[in-house]
Amino acid sequence: MDPLREVVRSLNADSAFIVGLAFIAAIWLPLVARRSAWWWVGAGMFGGVTLALQHRSVWVATAAGLVWLGLRSLQRLYPLRWLAVGAAVCVGLGVIVVAIPQVLESAGMIVTTNVQEAESSNSTWAWRVAGYEEATDRLFSSQPADILIGPPAGWAADLMREHFASTAIHSRYVSTLAFYGIVGSAALLLWFGMLAKRIGWPTRSPRGRPARDHAGTILLEALFLSELVYMVPYSGGILESAVLGLIWVAATQNNISIVAGRVAIARYQFHRSNKLVAQAS
Repeated sequence: MDPLREVVRSLNADSAFIVGLAFIAAIWLPLVARRSAWWWVGAGMFGGVTLALQHRSVWVATAAGLVWLGLRSLQRLYPLRWLAVGAAVCVGLGVIVVAIPQVLESAGMIVTTNVQEAESSNSTWAWRVAGYEEATDRLFSSQPADILIGPPAGWAADLMREHFASTAIHSRYVSTLAFYGIVGSAALLLWFGMLAKRIGWPTRSPRGRPARDHAGTILLEALFLSELVYMVPYSGGILESAVLGLIWVAATQNNISIVAGRVAIARYQFHRSNKLVAQAS
């Protein structure tokens, strides 16, 4: 048994996080795309699995995406539908409390156990933070060239003498800074900024966009924000990189459809104005 863990997990965090992203998408589909009520059942299943996998970082990242999805869609799209969703959730929880009270008791026990583990002095988060501090202290005490572009390859020969948490760094941001220096960290942030601009958040306002395109943008924003939060305590693997790539492709297609729609409107207005001028003459 890992001395840092009291909770047994059946999947690693990278796989569990994909389930959390599916939970966000499953909520968006019936809310905005007006799918059938069975989609809410699927969303509930994804939510239950996300909770049962017991990855606190996944909980936080998923919650961040859900909050963003809720606030943005409530602000711009369907506030009455959100009220209906809230009422349906309350009714569903009431039915569960009456019919299967053990379900909520198990969920409460899962949350309580994880909170207690997180608050312990020997928690995984404390272990990570100690590694972050050691890695950054080692970097900024190095030569200027190492601080700028990262340590040379020979530096890896002495890694085994260092604290494991400072070499196997559980954070995309800290690991990039520690291994690739300020230049590498700046390149990572630049890539995230480019992706945020491609999505349209937060630099461009979705005002004036068709409702469907705007709704798709909100989903991409929620997924992207979840990724950013998840990479605070984890580096992210192939699955997370694939999701970021798909977000880029989806955002590109969304922008193309918006531009095409604007061109079509401009053409329509141009031909209509010419027709009116011809009729007047």
